[in-house]
Amino acid sequence: MLMEKGLDLPHPGRPAGRKARRIGLPSVIENAKAELHMAMKAAGVRKAELTRRMGIHKQQVERLLDLDHVSRIEPLEAAFAAIGKRLLVAVDDAA
Repeated sequence: MLMEKGLDLPHPGRPAGRKARRIGLPSVIENAKAELHMAMKAAGVRKAELTRRMGIHKQQVERLLDLDHVSRIEPLEAAFAAIGKRLLVAVDDAA
């Protein structure tokens, strides 16, 4: 919802209050989409500019930022590269 409105996403922090809780995005792809949104905002790159830099259609950029659309990792890597970033995936111990 925040991404669709072009608003900043809150950074993870400590939950405040008794009823506050943390939630996570369910997949690496959705996390990458959220990070792409935040990186674009930080760099001042709008969707139209990303479209131009990547040489793709606007609808393809819309899909890259749509959490409900299933995307492959390669176009996300290309989008990050277009704004001077690299997409990295890390694996940590579960416990």
